[in-house]
Amino acid sequence: MPVKHAVMGLIVERPGYGYDLHNRLSHRLGPRLAVPEATVHSSIKSLRGSGHIEVVRRSFRGEQAAIWYGATEGGRDWYADWLDEPVVREPVRREVYLKFAMIDATRVPRLLEQFRRLELECLAAIAAHTRARPLADELSDPVTLQMAARLLNESGALDHLNADLMFVKRTLGVLRWAEAEGSVPRDKLLEAVS
Repeated sequence: MPVKHAVMGLIVERPGYGYDLHNRLSHRLGPRLAVPEATVHSSIKSLRGSGHIEVVRRSFRGEQAAIWYGATEGGRDWYADWLDEPVVREPVRREVYLKFAMIDATRVPRLLEQFRRLELECLAAIAAHTRARPLADELSDPVTLQMAARLLNESGALDHLNADLMFVKRTLGVLRWAEAEGSVPRDKLLEAVS
């Protein structure tokens, strides 16, 4: 996820400081797509280093300093260019696929253990997503575009988690056969991939 672009978008909307930007991004994305505060601060550092944002104000509350950032002209242009880029589907090249593609018989027990862990992680993440507040409590009519985007993103994240879980479960079945038999019966493989 290009977090620095989202942080830039918030700064284009109005100047902000690290903690403020993290809170605004969290509200925009919702709790299930949370971004760590350190990632927001790293994005600020990167954006400042590239000249896309600049310090516009410093405020103090006791000994705490808040450094407010605003967008430069070049930063506004860079952000607008990013928004105008075509949206493309991400390639399927995650590490889990590469590791599985490179497997040999000696690594089956270790990969089986890793896929069991992945299954538990997927189940826990799906449970966390589905424990959300009822949507009716958050929605007014009409629904703002920002809220609609947030809910659609959360729904997409849940779809992605369910797809990951399906892949992990199918892979676990194949790995179990490979561990027990040293190979996978044709009908079991076809069942797993269909």
